[in-house]
Parts: sequence; C-alpha cells; structure tokens
Amino acid sequence: MDGQAELGAVLELIARDRRAMLERIGAALNVGNPRAVYHKLIGELESPTTRERLAGAWAAVGQAHEDAVALAVDTVLRERRRGGGRPRGYEMIEEAVAAQEKLDAEVRAVTGTAFHAAAHFRRALWTVFGEMPAPSFTLDECMAFVAKVAREQLGWQLSGSGQARVSFGEAKGLFRGVGKAVGLARQERYRAAWFELWAYDHEFSGDYGRMKLAERRATLMERVVAAVLESTSDIREEFSLLDNRFGVGSWCGLSDVAAHLLRGGVAEGLREEAWCCERMPDGGTIFAYYETAGQLKRGLQS
Repeated sequence: MDGQAELGAVLELIARDRRAMLERIGAALNVGNPRAVYHKLIGELESPTTRERLAGAWAAVGQAHEDAVALAVDTVLRERRRGGGRPRGYEMIEEAVAAQEKLDAEVRAVTGTAFHAAAHFRRALWTVFGEMPAPSFTLDECMAFVAKVAREQLGWQLSGSGQARVSFGEAKGLFRGVGKAVGLARQERYRAAWFELWAYDHEFSGDYGRMKLAERRATLMERVVAAVLESTSDIREEFSLLDNRFGVGSWCGLSDVAAHLLRGGVAEGLREEAWCCERMPDGGTIFAYYETAGQLKRGLQS
C-alpha cells in the first residue's frame, strides 16, 4: 500500500470511529459524513459545557490515531519530496495565529463563552445565521453575475444562459471554469480561483455566502499548519515545534491537518488564495479578506 492509500485508510478509520461515537450519544446519522453531523449537532446544542465535552470527545478520537496518521503522512511526504526553500506556511503562521485569536474573540462575543472558542464556532454560526438552507441558482443567474464581474473587473463581455438549477458548489465550479478560460487568455495563473471566490459575494449568494466564508476562515489555521508540515520529514516533531512556539495545538491536531496533506498542494493553494484576496474589494491578505467578508458579528444585521 502506498502512503496516500495508507493515509486515506487511516482517515476512513477515524471517520468510522467518530461515527460510532456520535451514534453512542444518540445522534441520528442519515448521511455518510460524520463531520457534517457533528457540525450540525454542536451548533444546535445550547449548553456550552456539553459543546465542549462533545468537541473534546471528537478530538480524542483523532488523537487516538495520531501515531498512524503521522506514519502515513510522513510516507506520503517522502513520496512527494521536492527540493525547495522555507515552506510557505512559515511566512503566514504569526498572521494566522493573530487572525484565529480575532475569530475566537468574535465567537466569544456571539456565544458568551469564555474558553475553548473552537468548540463554540458552530454555535456562533447558528446564533448569527440560524437555519440557513443551501441555495440553488439558475444558470442564467450564475452567468449574469459572473458576466457582471468580468465586465466590471476585467472589461470582458461574457454571455451564457440556461434555466437548469445548480447548487452553490456547482455554481462555484461554473465560476471557476469561466475563470480558467479567462486566465488562459490573459496568461494569469490564479484567475480561476479568483472567479470562484466571487460565488461567496453577498450580492450573489446572500448570507449563505457569508456563512460559508466564515467557515472557510475557520479552516485557515489548519491549512497554514498543513503548509508548514507539507515540506517536513517528521510531522510530529515539526508540529510539536509549532505548538511550543505558536500554540497551534489549541486550534488543530494532526488528524485535522491530515486531510489537507492527503490532497496535497497546500502551500500552492495558499499562494492562490493570497493572489486572489489581494485583488478582491477590501481584500489585502487572506486573513484580512476573510475577516471583513465573513465576519460573524455582521451576520444578518449588516
């Protein structure tokens, strides 16, 4: 078994054990993804103490498999090993910590909790946005908005039509496809991702897009840590160094970053996001963009 298959098997085992844990506490699992069930459940729980206990139990399942995760990830990274300089994540880690602390402060302001803000993030989303059904869009609506972006931002004229409805994820894919074509024509490497980010714009997807941006903001620490680990030879040692210096273990564990490492290209993805966010209105850095566009306290009151 190669490293990627081994890591995939370990992550499937963690998902299985987490599913069993949720079933033991009576959670109804009618979907294949236990993480989705966990996010919904912890967001709906009214008791801060219960949320923290559930978050602790969820994390403990991942921690129980840390040795296997570390061995599998190290194998994957050895197979992908490339020469290169200092990993991209190191350039962003201090900013990621500062941004995470700001997010934690927002979560505390929304939920009234004083400790373990990560356990209450989903409750904060639920408090601000309530039950937020996933939207769908016609192709006409998608193309009208992406054509508006192309016209106003790039001076391009685009056209397209269709009455079939697509999900938010499919709309992002459509935007990315248009952006890829524009990027090829303009010889700009990250234009596809730049177009995809416009799917989150409030004018297009409303508060659902803002909620998804808040979710994306909450994963930045994981991705920055994964970008650092991506070019190391011993992730447990490197993670321990990061935790000792920056306290990253307060927000994520090895099992949280492993899925990012399985997909690979984490540092490249961060470079892509940085390029895009610098070009978005009120953008700047990745962290500044997500703080302004996905800020929890604005929510439905903006």
